[in-house]
Amino acid sequence: MCATLTQGNRTTTRSRIPLHVSGFFSPVLSLDPIRSGSIGAGIVISPGVECVFSTEVGEGAEVLMNGRPTQIEPVRYLLNKMGNWPVSMRFYTSAPLGVGYAVSASTAIASALGFAELLNKSETEAFKLAHEAEVVSTTGLGDVQAIATGGELVVRVKPGPPGIGEAYTLPVDRSLSFVGVGLGRMYTSEMFSVYGERIVKYGAIANEMFTRDPTLENFILTSEWFARNVGFMNDEISDAIKPVRGSIVGASVKKKLLFVLVEKEDVFYVVSHLRKIFGNAEVFEIGGGIWRTRPSQRVIQDIGL
Repeated sequence: MCATLTQGNRTTTRSRIPLHVSGFFSPVLSLDPIRSGSIGAGIVISPGVECVFSTEVGEGAEVLMNGRPTQIEPVRYLLNKMGNWPVSMRFYTSAPLGVGYAVSASTAIASALGFAELLNKSETEAFKLAHEAEVVSTTGLGDVQAIATGGELVVRVKPGPPGIGEAYTLPVDRSLSFVGVGLGRMYTSEMFSVYGERIVKYGAIANEMFTRDPTLENFILTSEWFARNVGFMNDEISDAIKPVRGSIVGASVKKKLLFVLVEKEDVFYVVSHLRKIFGNAEVFEIGGGIWRTRPSQRVIQDIGL
């Protein structure tokens, strides 16, 4: 969702961008960051990141996450590329950075949409800018493409942002919920440093496995196979979720995020167990997209001004 309101010389853009969790992926790198990315598949989830992007009077930029000053690499890249405009970007999310939710991609998209509104650029140009920021900052490869595509289970078949890459969406039964469990912090650059060779090797195989049967069921099986072979998932994690295996549709690990798909009627039981074992578990809806609109009275009421 993206709504814009101009008051004199001040422009405020409010956006809601979903998150994305890859099940498996294979990097595709080029000297041109716009043509770099990854192929694979992942699930889009909501709620994601809410952003209030405002032009400010004065010098310098303000970047806040849940009310606190923060450094987000792709956002900083965009600020530098745009010439450090005096803007305020206030992000709100329950999902932490550096776990596996693609929060950096969501913030990059929200920031790029804000700048696109100021510069009268298209949404496609904003997605390209956000993708470039993610790739150059080594914070992500395919998340901007997946989030921009929207839907539920997004399959990326050609790397790059919309207009260059190609992706399609498969439906997921809305009776399912997505449960995420943080297992620690690991930023993308560290992930490739530790697991890079295995990601390249097993990511290519995983894509072949999924292509033969592009279904949710095979996505779950392929994701867990990929996570085990790369090293994201281990026996300790598997043993910890054994007591609820009969109540879940599937589980895997991306980076430092254990994710579980579960029927809504079983969410309370599964989440209670996961919180007891791991200390945290967040429930998300499967699916989401970006909605933008131009200034209107309805938008003004939505913002609350």
